[in-house]
Amino acid sequence: MDLKCIFSLAILVSQISLSSTQNVNVVIQGATSIAERDDNSICATLDWWPTEKCNYNQCPWGKAGLLNLDLKKKGLINAIKAFNPLIIKVGGSLQDQVVYGVGGVTNCPNFMKNEDSLFGFSQGCLPMERWDELNKIFNQTGVKVTFGLNALLGRNRSQIEKGLWVGDWQSQNARDFMKYTISRGYKVDSYEFGNQLSGAGMGASVEAEQYGKDIVVLKKLVKELHPDPKTQPKVLGPSGYYDEKWFNFFLEVSGHDVVDGVTHHIYNLGPGDDPNMITKIQDPSYLNQVSRTYKGVLNIVNKFKPQSGAWVSESTGALHGGAKDLSPTFADGFWYLDQLGMASTYNHKVFCRQTLIGGNYALLNTTTSIPNPDYYDALLWHQLMGSTVLAVTQEPNPNLRVYAHCAKKKPGISIIFINLSKDSSFNVTLSNYEHQGRNLRSTDVAKPNFEFRGSKDREEYHLAALARNIQGQIVLLNDVPMVPTETFNIPAMEPKLANASTPISIAAHSIVYVTIRDFQAPACLSSLKIEIALRQPPHSDFISFSSTQNVNVVIQGATSIAETDDNFVCATLDWWPTEKCNYNQCPWGKAGLLNLDLKKKGLINAIKAFNPLRIKVGGSLQDQVGCLPMERWDELNKFFNQTRVKVTFGLNALLGRNRSQIEKGLWVGDWQLQNARDFMKYTISRGYKVDSYEFGNQLSRAGMGASVEAEQYGKDIVVLKKLVKELHLDPKTQPKVLGPSGYYEKKWFNSFLKVSGHDVVDGVTHHIYNLGPGAWVSESGGALHGGAKDLSPTFADGFWCLDQLGMASTYNHKVFCRQTLIGGNYALLNTTTSIPNPDYYGSVSSHR
Repeated sequence: MDLKCIFSLAILVSQISLSSTQNVNVVIQGATSIAERDDNSICATLDWWPTEKCNYNQCPWGKAGLLNLDLKKKGLINAIKAFNPLIIKVGGSLQDQVVYGVGGVTNCPNFMKNEDSLFGFSQGCLPMERWDELNKIFNQTGVKVTFGLNALLGRNRSQIEKGLWVGDWQSQNARDFMKYTISRGYKVDSYEFGNQLSGAGMGASVEAEQYGKDIVVLKKLVKELHPDPKTQPKVLGPSGYYDEKWFNFFLEVSGHDVVDGVTHHIYNLGPGDDPNMITKIQDPSYLNQVSRTYKGVLNIVNKFKPQSGAWVSESTGALHGGAKDLSPTFADGFWYLDQLGMASTYNHKVFCRQTLIGGNYALLNTTTSIPNPDYYDALLWHQLMGSTVLAVTQEPNPNLRVYAHCAKKKPGISIIFINLSKDSSFNVTLSNYEHQGRNLRSTDVAKPNFEFRGSKDREEYHLAALARNIQGQIVLLNDVPMVPTETFNIPAMEPKLANASTPISIAAHSIVYVTIRDFQAPACLSSLKIEIALRQPPHSDFISFSSTQNVNVVIQGATSIAETDDNFVCATLDWWPTEKCNYNQCPWGKAGLLNLDLKKKGLINAIKAFNPLRIKVGGSLQDQVGCLPMERWDELNKFFNQTRVKVTFGLNALLGRNRSQIEKGLWVGDWQLQNARDFMKYTISRGYKVDSYEFGNQLSRAGMGASVEAEQYGKDIVVLKKLVKELHLDPKTQPKVLGPSGYYEKKWFNSFLKVSGHDVVDGVTHHIYNLGPGAWVSESGGALHGGAKDLSPTFADGFWCLDQLGMASTYNHKVFCRQTLIGGNYALLNTTTSIPNPDYYGSVSSHR
């Protein structure tokens, strides 16, 4: 009987089921996500173990270690390529005994059995020729590399405490290795510091304080050798078993912005020779126990907020090479996929399976490179499960494990069902719970607000063991055996389409992935990837020789990163008279506050189009305003009312002060408020509305011509706040107080805000002129001193202008004031004609 007939008979046996069927309702809470993992969360390790590594009277490593693996095997290459990309972690138990054959290392030996050394092996070495070979396959297969560094170099065994290693880490060999890696153009995504040295360690340990100090040294080294933050590898640690006290202490010592990702290991099934392991894998209460570890690590991450979150950087369930009759079988998928699901719900970003190849627990057979069942489990997870994790509840049935994510790169959601029961199958109906707009009680969680009724066919992937033998190594996908092709290609993994109106059928001892394209989960709709093709406009007046690129833009819409004011766009009117000149030109004409023709229809209509536009009255001369006649103030307010402007008025903050006799440019003395008081009282008496008063212009730091010390400015802005409160008793109509309206200088800004205290400054304002030699940008024109004649009023300036609007928004700036509405070369409107310049249209579009 040939292999095809055997498979057919086994499949027929698989379909004869004596199990009972239960109806289950699963509720997907799709309004908001509960966690986010990396887009590429599947990771596998390559380990250092030599052929001689044995456990449980067997030696399962063969030639699958980093130093002796045949990197030209087609099966290995194709298995990695299928992930596109797969994260591979280079590391393992022996990594803290590996030196790198570069720099001062002239002797580069292989690992040798030595019972007196860690893990029974002597120190080994990674020759740079082998590192070249490894990088060749990494580049060929599109791998993202995490490299585990030796963190015991320079240390010695403690003479007092067994297993403890003491002394400072010696970084020179790592430095030489990194420099070589950089010189060859090899890409390392992250460096992980040491292996299983946390807590009591595994064979060796390092105290938390010492480890924390040394990972700071590593971070400095990485920054020094990779000065560009965009290409700088991440620093991960400690890559050991979670110990709350140890992890807390090491992160307190290392401080913020050092550890990019907190990594830990999971081996929750115990020794690989445990005869009860098959029972553990099918026991939901046992599988739940590890959630305490995930929760503990999540709490640590929430406390210290590393950039890359939490990783499981090594896990395979069974220790010491795995369980020969279980780890490479279908049954192991119950454990593995449950761990992927559980880790994701606890906001773990990456999950590294021990190993890709080598040992009994590998995703690929150590000798043949043929995939074991868990390989297909992992590949489907990678292809179907998106980065946004959704909450799931169900009618209590602990044998049915369910996890839901937004679908990967496409609309809808993907769900995985893991049926641990050998006796029960399930018919699953889905409900969608969208609890937007109110707080839930605990009793609300499992109550759907409507049953999901899809119209599009579901995409289903049913995984089962051949002949229902869960300890077999052949997995069926929709009744098709998963075996590589004759050319060692990974077989196609196609879904079967199921009628949306029917329940989802989950057979006993099976695993089912389901993707539903028309399941409307708001958390998924807002994080969907949008593909944008950049193309030339259809009616182009020129011949373009530019290339066209396809770009994926990711909108992360589940939560906001910042909030601007509804009326974010602002423009200034300045005091400059006609005689203001720069660069041998005088671009102001009659566009100053005192001589602008306020009856120009072009000007009026340009402002009205914003409905409303925020206008800031101010500029360089505001701290020496010769005089603003009240007749002109009346004219301005008539104009503001006509065009529905929101007014910010820049006050003279130098009144009453004198030039310092000691320091050039510094003005000293208390602010004299009487003139401002009289002006405000007149404004109130006429019923004019001022939205905010800004105190002074460019007086911070060294100022622009004049400056005031931060302490003095802070005291005076308190005086201004009291004046505003005194004259505007109703908090609802009280103008805001803004300042300091100058270039940002950290020390000065901190000092003035400390002096002024809370509830005084309503908005912190600063200026941006980066093209020249709760915050507002209260003045920005790109180019200084009137702008650039041949650039500021052109289309090209829009690249700068709109980029600044976007960037300021992402950093939570509430308002952005363009210098100017009219006047100078940088104006939104032509100074003479009031005809809009290109940036006007960019601004009004942004506003709308």
